[in-house]
Amino acid sequence: MTVEQHGPLPPTNFMVGRQSVAIDRIVLHTMVAWIGSADRHFHNPAARVSAHFGVRIDGSLWQWVDLADTAYHAGDLSVNSRSIGIEHEDGGDPAAVRPDALYARSAALVAQFAREYGIPIRRGFGGPGIYDHRQIVATACPGELDTDRIICEAREL
Repeated sequence: MTVEQHGPLPPTNFMVGRQSVAIDRIVLHTMVAWIGSADRHFHNPAARVSAHFGVRIDGSLWQWVDLADTAYHAGDLSVNSRSIGIEHEDGGDPAAVRPDALYARSAALVAQFAREYGIPIRRGFGGPGIYDHRQIVATACPGELDTDRIICEAREL
């Protein structure tokens, strides 16, 4: 899987390491933007946010934060420490229909991390699994991204 590297980020936007916590969940997000906007935001030291990966509409993949480190993506440090944050490009419209290429790449990424970290490929409810950002904090994220589709497609890989 080809990954375009876009780090390092300012030290205010992620934490080195994971506080000795094992990765046991994946949190899915929408950017409400094009990836370039998210990239600029993640490189702004005042933002204090980041994600591990971004999936573009065309299915290409960007990485901002190393998996050994904690991205600030979920709005909860405990969840950040134990999760992988994946953003999804939506062209500025969280209700937009995403193309198959985006879903295929996201599902492949989820399946890969599930295998590598022993994460069950199921909706998370307080334990290991795959989460929508809105399950962690009060937000509309990930908008209309079909996360059930991502989970189902990941199970098939």
